[in-house]
Amino acid sequence: MRQGKQGWMAALAVATLLAAAGAAVPGTAAAAASPQLDLKVLLVGGAGGGAADPTTAAWESALTTEGVPYTEVDAAGAAGSQTVALPALSSGTHGYFNGW
Repeated sequence: MRQGKQGWMAALAVATLLAAAGAAVPGTAAAAASPQLDLKVLLVGGAGGGAADPTTAAWESALTTEGVPYTEVDAAGAAGSQTVALPALSSGTHGYFNGW
């Protein structure tokens, strides 16, 4: 019985948050552009990426299987001093990724 009550309370909390998120603040809609977020994952892989890095290969496989769009960037350099050149993450009110 207790679990049912907690589930009901969680559903109510989610509904309240969704209603609050949908509420407009007077006077701000015309002044600011709506934020935009692309539903894409930034996959940061190890040196060589793909088949050269089993962890990156596993993530690529899982994302592809699930149909999740992603952009992969791989590390370069020797272990301990690797660097990653990241693409632009956002521009103004437009976010290019929603996960990494």
